[in-house]
This record gives sequence, structure tokens and C-alpha cells, in this order.
Amino acid sequence: MAFSQVYGGRSGYGTSWSPGTNYPFRISRWPTGKCGRWLRRQSERPVVDMALLTLTIILAQFAPLSGDDPSQRFCMGACSEGQGFSHLAPADLTTRPTPHDSVAVASTKNVRPNLKNLRVDIVLNETVLGHIRKFTQGRGRYTFAGWYARMGRYEVMMRSILEGHGLPPEIIYICMIESGFSPDAVSRAGAVGPWQFMPDAGRVYGLRHDDWVDERRDPVKATHAAAKLLKDLHRRFGTWPLAFAAYNAGPGAIIGPIRRNGTNDFWRLVELGAIPRGAAWYASRAMAAMVVGHNIELYEFDKVRKSATIDPVRVDVPGGIDLAAIAKKIGMKHRQLSDLNPELRRGFTPTYPGGYALNVPRSKVKRLMDKVVELEKRKTRVYQPYTVRFGERLSDIAYRFQITRSTLVALNNISTQEPSAGLEIMVPRRAPRADRMPKLSVLQDPKLKFNYPSRQLAYFPVRRHLSLVEIAAFFDVSTGMLAMWNGLDPNLPVQRGMVLRLYLKKGFDRSRALLVNPSSLTKVEAGSPGAQATLRFLRSSRSKNRTIKLHTIKRGDNLRKIARKYKVDRDAIRAVNGGKKRIRMVVGKTIRIPVSDASRPRGKAAKRRPKVEIRGKRYTVKKGDTLSKIARKFGVKLKALRKKNRIDKRGRIRVGQDLVMP
Repeated sequence: MAFSQVYGGRSGYGTSWSPGTNYPFRISRWPTGKCGRWLRRQSERPVVDMALLTLTIILAQFAPLSGDDPSQRFCMGACSEGQGFSHLAPADLTTRPTPHDSVAVASTKNVRPNLKNLRVDIVLNETVLGHIRKFTQGRGRYTFAGWYARMGRYEVMMRSILEGHGLPPEIIYICMIESGFSPDAVSRAGAVGPWQFMPDAGRVYGLRHDDWVDERRDPVKATHAAAKLLKDLHRRFGTWPLAFAAYNAGPGAIIGPIRRNGTNDFWRLVELGAIPRGAAWYASRAMAAMVVGHNIELYEFDKVRKSATIDPVRVDVPGGIDLAAIAKKIGMKHRQLSDLNPELRRGFTPTYPGGYALNVPRSKVKRLMDKVVELEKRKTRVYQPYTVRFGERLSDIAYRFQITRSTLVALNNISTQEPSAGLEIMVPRRAPRADRMPKLSVLQDPKLKFNYPSRQLAYFPVRRHLSLVEIAAFFDVSTGMLAMWNGLDPNLPVQRGMVLRLYLKKGFDRSRALLVNPSSLTKVEAGSPGAQATLRFLRSSRSKNRTIKLHTIKRGDNLRKIARKYKVDRDAIRAVNGGKKRIRMVVGKTIRIPVSDASRPRGKAAKRRPKVEIRGKRYTVKKGDTLSKIARKFGVKLKALRKKNRIDKRGRIRVGQDLVMP
């Protein structure tokens, strides 16, 4: 009998009871003699040492008889023959399986779950069934119920995004296994967010990570990135189990076993021990969660109340504002607003050009917009008219006059759609900034030279959805000539981010349109693979919020070192340098780097401690280090650091010692 059963679920040899409570042993008849009198005295004490009494009973039953005292022999004999003590626990203290556990056991053993309408091929072998039993019995049942309840916050949003990318809706249970739907989850390896992205993988799929924000924590953006990654993995490996394993361990850990064993059968590779053990465990656990989630009523999770669905609205606000101040102004709790914006690392809106889109409840949108406009009116009391140029967006105008886009819309009482050229609007009366150059402007070179003595050369950036016909009509040129100058097909749409070469008539008023300087453009050969790679990067989310920085190549530089230095991926560097696969590393040569356009935090934002992302990482103690210095360096509490490494208050650290971050 388990020790916890004897004590009615209370474990540990230090357990004790008081008089008047149920004894863990039923005493049918007290033995006589010294042993009996001693046991009776022990039972009458205010607090009985359970360990000592249990040891006495065990010795009485199994130890050889010793001593010449007849009463001792009688006591030992009575105990060994069961005359004095009954070793059965009372009925009210004996643990029994709960009704939920019995249902779960019956469901997993006797009733096969329904797999219809599941788009992921799942084999109900003993491994998957074992994980199902863990999810539906014991403590695992409580854990799954908590995850399932939290899923209600994001389920509608995540399922719609997954279906929009053409993925099975049950992929949402990957997020459950990764983080339990917690945006602030951090793994020991450094993966962050609900979908547990590592920094490099997050950058590849367009998740921004700087001093202000960590978009790996953003449920919407991280779900889009995870959908793209899983779609790429499924296209690469052909089956969902292999895609799940690659999502956990990386594609390289799966490609090798497939090549060495000549099969892409997931369960065959698991049987051979070819796939890393952790990846195999992860994939089978994910499929088990999908089965349980698809059979909620069978496993009696349908009574679990899900959390309320969150459906926030994004509102443009100025940068550098504390979330606590915003929450106070719109009448909501700071914690609630922070939960809607988990990507903000310091609790401040980032000072990005044009402000930041903040998530707020629908009921607070109007109030927040009124406060933003009121704040802008306090700063600016004088306004002036401004005529919108062709190709210009509201965000471009807002950037030039240092206000947010939503404030510009509210001041002029216009729709959120992009304005037409020639529209007159009101803007703050201040010196405008220079036009903001896009992070990447691509000019396709058709390798043709033109001679127009009576025309002037100009470059027009396409920043909004426009057709060649519209552009040609505004600049008073033919569509065919415009397509020839830029090596384009006149029947295909123009992609945003492209820059078009124009030969305008000398009398054309250049101030009516948005034009750019050609020195900042990335030139690619029209129709070449490099041009296609650059345009693919331009369409992806990786190209957002970037600015170009020049890097002079030094001795020993290579593409990997440069990418690590600026925290960008190598494909992004190739894209902004003509799209070529190889970039010649010539000492003294200048190449372009697409770095983040975020400024560093200042003032209160700089003093605010960012969210911790180093849990589980190791640090080797160096000369001059103290626990306090290390705790401040990594942004963790001193008490938590001591507890994690089992160091008491008087304990000291030594040079070379490895510390694990809590």
C-alpha cells in the first residue's frame, strides 16, 4: 500500500495527527505489557509522531522477538498475528480514483476517439494513446483543462489566421503544446511567445525584436509567422508529423535521418531511433492534444468554461507614452491594457516614425482617439493647409509633420482611405521633415539607354496600390512607354516598393507628385533571379520597419559576421544589395544593411526593466562579479537567482562557477 494511501493522501514521514481525528490505523485491542502501555501513551499525546509510530508497528510485525519480558513477547506476537493492530486504512482516508479519472480511463481504453474531419493524419498507436491518457488523467487533466480554458481568448483569431493560410484548424493545438497560449512564455533555450520563436527564426518570418517591442509575444503577428513556417515545413517534408518534429528541432535535425534511412515515414523513423527523442515526443504529444481537442465531449472537457474572446482594435498613438498613463486616461486597469499589448517590452509605446498602433478594447476606442487628438491640440495650436501629392499616403504626411495617422484623420474628419492627389487638408504649422524613404526601394534596370533631350528624368516610388494606367495618365505619358522604360509587363499590376523611371515633359510641375532621389535606390536587372528574390523580400513582412545603413567591409568580415552584428538575416542583406547570392567581400567596399528603424529608449523608458528572456540560460562567473551585479545585468530578482542556484544568504560565488538564470 502506498504511503500516501495510508495517510489519506498526505505524504511524508513528518506527518502527524491530533487527538480526535481519524487515526491512520484502526486499533481493535490494545496489547498488554510495556509495549502496549507505551503505544497507548504515544496515542494520547497532543501531537503524535507518525514516523515513529509507523516504525514501531513495522518492527512489531517483522522484527525478530527479543528480550525476556513476557509482555513484550505478547505485544510482538499480537502485532505479528494481527490481534492488536489492523493495518487497513479507514474508509474515509483511503484514496480512490475520481469519477473524471475513471471516465478518462474508460474512454482511452474502451472507446476509440473520433478522428473524422481531422485534416492531420494521426495514427492512434500506443505512443499517442499514452499522451492522451496523460492529458485525461491525474494532474495532466488539470493542466489540459487550464490550457483549454485559456485557448478561448485567442481561438477565433488563430483559427481564422490558420485557415487563411490554408492550414488545418487543429494546428492551433501546436500553440497549446508550445506555451499553453501564454504570450509571455519563455523556454530554457530562449524561445519566446505563444508559438515559441527563437530570435533568428522570428526575424526570418518578419517578427520585430528591438529595445521597444518583441513581436514574438504578439498573438496575431506570431500566429501569422507560425502559419508561414509550418506551411513551409509541410511543403518541404510532405507530412504533418515530420513538419511538427522539424518545428521543434529544426529542419536540419529531420533532413539527416530521412536521407540516411531512405524513408519519410515518421513512425518508422521513430522506431529506428533516427529522429531526436525530444522532437518525436513533441510531435506525438501535439497529435494527442489534437485528438483530445477534437473529442472534447468524450473526455468531458466540454464543461470547462473558456476565457472570454478578446477582439481589440488598433489605434495609432504617439510614441514614448507609458501604458499606465494611457490606461488611466481611458478608464481601464493597467494590467488589462498590458495584457492586450504583450509585445511591449518596457510598457511604453515605441518612438517609431508615425507613432504606434496600440491594441485597446472596442469600447475604449473613441475615448482614446479623443485623448490623442486633445494631446495633439495642446502641443499644436496653429494649423496650415497642405495639398496631397500624387502617390502620397496619410502615413507619409503624418511622418513629415510629426503627428499620428489617426490624429490626422480626426483633425480633418476624413475617411481612413488614402486621399486622392490635390486634396487640401489641415496639418500642424511646423517645418516638415524630409520625405521618409522606404526601407527598400527597387529600381528595375532594363539595360536600355534612352535619349530624350526635351524631357527630364524622375523617379516615382510606388507606395500604394496603383496601376500603370493611373500612373501614366497622371504623368501624361503612354502606358507602353512607361512599361518599356522599366522593363515591365503592362498587363501586370505594379508592386509596392518598386520605383519607376519616368521621362517627364519639361513643363511638368514636379511638386505635384512624390518623387525620390535615385542615390538611395537598389538597382536590379529586370527579369533576373536577383530581381525576383529582391521583390519577394520586398513583399514579405521582413522588409517592414527597416532603414538602410551603410557598412564598410573590413579585413576578416564575412556575410555571417555582418548579419550577426546588425541582427539581420543574410537573405535580407542580399536582397538590398541587388539580390545576388554571393556578395564579394572586398576590403573598403560599402554594402547596404537593412537595420531596424527604432530609436533607443530614453528617460523613464530606458530605466524601465524589459521583460525577461533569459530563463534557463547559463552565465559563468567572472572576476569582480557579485550576485547583485549579475541579477541587475540580466534583469532578474536577487532572491530568485539565489533560489534557482541554491545559494543561501551567506553563500559566496567563485570565479568560473556556472549560474542558471531563473
